[in-house]
Amino acid sequence: MAERNTTTLSFPSATARDALTEVLRSGAQRLLAEAVEAEVCEWIASHAHETDAAGRRQVVRNGYLPKRSLLTGIGPVEVSQPRVRLLFGALVLSGVRLRPRNWL
Repeated sequence: MAERNTTTLSFPSATARDALTEVLRSGAQRLLAEAVEAEVCEWIASHAHETDAAGRRQVVRNGYLPKRSLLTGIGPVEVSQPRVRLLFGALVLSGVRLRPRNWL
């Protein structure tokens, strides 16, 4: 009869996988946050020339919108969106472009 040799493979434990997933998730969260911040800063800088009669800028940062969850390949990631305010109201990020809230 033939001799059988078996080898047991050990996979990383569940806690190791969870730790790796958390590292990946936090990296994705930082990357998305930096990309959104860069887009908002660029957009505000491109509208810095818009001022009112008193010389005040009409396009300014105004805090953050509530966090929202984006579904990524490693699971949901919470992202804060910067709020930009114009003279006529708030703007929000829609996709990769800034658009007024009432635009669809």
